[in-house]
Amino acid sequence: MKFFILTELLFILITNLTFGQEMQAEKHPIDLKIEQCLSVDSNQSTFGTINCIRTAMEEWDAELNKYYNLLMKTLNADEQEKLRAAQRQWLVFRDKEFEFIEKMYRNMEGTMWKIVEADSHNNIVRQRALELTSYYNTLAFE
Repeated sequence: MKFFILTELLFILITNLTFGQEMQAEKHPIDLKIEQCLSVDSNQSTFGTINCIRTAMEEWDAELNKYYNLLMKTLNADEQEKLRAAQRQWLVFRDKEFEFIEKMYRNMEGTMWKIVEADSHNNIVRQRALELTSYYNTLAFE
């Protein structure tokens, strides 16, 4: 019973952290895939949950790179340089934020913090991917 309650609490936590950040009419396909992955019985362990989150982060990273490249093709030279500089600074931020998250959660007791750590990493990459997508869509429909 205790395991079931812990599993349900972790699922609620993950759902709130991952999907509660943004009110969208439609969920992004990556968000739908992670929901599906997390709902599979074999992925309800800590290891399975972390693997679902890591897979989502890899997909968000690919989405980020896709929209960065698309955006670069639509910008003039000055705008490209500004985006390039911003992206370089974002990478520094991402790496430092990852370091902090890892330090903080690895000092906490309980395996659920490994899940929260992975989800925090995912959310950082997800947020940047959505920002770049939004910039591109704004320019594409101008």
